[in-house]
Amino acid sequence: MDWSVTLAYGQAVARHLGMQFQTSWREGGIEREMCRQETRTAPVVSIAASRRERFHTA
Repeated sequence: MDWSVTLAYGQAVARHLGMQFQTSWREGGIEREMCRQETRTAPVVSIAASRRERFHTA
């Protein structure tokens, strides 16, 4: 995740609206994706607030 406040902000908004919160991002964030040269895109990291666990997808 690129900004440390994003996760807490998203969770707070979802909680206020009574919604489930889930997010995902690329390992290394947007900077890694923008700076990569002739390499594959990074794996996705996901987090679901209901389970409070991280998991990687290919």
